[in-house]
Amino acid sequence: RQQSSDFCHTTFHKIMSSKKSTGKRKEEALKIVESSSEEDDSSEDDLGQDQIDPGDEIIEVEFEAFGPQEADFHAIKTLLKSYLEETQYNSSELADLVVSEGSEHTVGSVIKADGNEQAFGFISAINLHKHKDKECIRQVRQYVLSHLAAKPEAREKLEALFDTDAGLTLLLNERLVNVPVDVAPPLHRALHQELQEAVKREGGRSTHRASHYLLLTSTFKGILEAKKSKTKKPKQKGEKPDSQLYYFKPEEEIFAKEASLSHTWTVAAAEQANRWTFDGMKSHSRLLLLVPAAKMPSILKQIDTLVSGQ
Repeated sequence: RQQSSDFCHTTFHKIMSSKKSTGKRKEEALKIVESSSEEDDSSEDDLGQDQIDPGDEIIEVEFEAFGPQEADFHAIKTLLKSYLEETQYNSSELADLVVSEGSEHTVGSVIKADGNEQAFGFISAINLHKHKDKECIRQVRQYVLSHLAAKPEAREKLEALFDTDAGLTLLLNERLVNVPVDVAPPLHRALHQELQEAVKREGGRSTHRASHYLLLTSTFKGILEAKKSKTKKPKQKGEKPDSQLYYFKPEEEIFAKEASLSHTWTVAAAEQANRWTFDGMKSHSRLLLLVPAAKMPSILKQIDTLVSGQ
């Protein structure tokens, strides 16, 4: 199903179910009701969170979270294809690590919808010290450090963490662009809980005790054109609309605010040309974040607020 380019109004309802350890429905799933209007005189301002235009088409989608299994390998690999932009790397090995964390340690989730076996996204946490000799992890390290060449102090700090910090953890949070942000709170909370449970099971030598999370995410700068509103004053002739910074996964703006280290670089033009883009997008950038694990309780609360608005 392709998302309409028109404004999409979405209402969410949580469905509670019992959690099973592997391959089963996780503790929280989301039932999603989407409405997309074909009329040009509607606007985001005209539709409140609990209002749906009678002329809209209603599509109900139930997203569920499952533990990553071997059957999810190809979908996870596809979602990781552009993780290092156009850099060639061993995405198969990284996808294997995600599957291994799910099947062996009950850590991570894949998102599926309406009984569809295809994964629309996933979240996982990979200990970089434990897997430092894996080719894919060496390639992630090289990619990250190469983009910090202009920031020697930041590069030195991160390189030291790669070498000595047993709790440095790669947070992988990938999903299709039209999967709504409402899946974020249960996914991040479940991952945080699963890591805590893994530490309890494994004891003092646990490789799931994170000290810092390393994230690679994407942003873009541009203008998202909402539908014209009858109540908004039109811009004066020659007046340019404001360009804003957006996150492909909105909850990662919260991680950015809590990061102890961040660095942004613009994606090469050839790479941008090969990507699906939003209307009005001017430039696509990659963002590197290093977030202390101690910030996670606050981040989780803020992600809840992002969705609930409270």
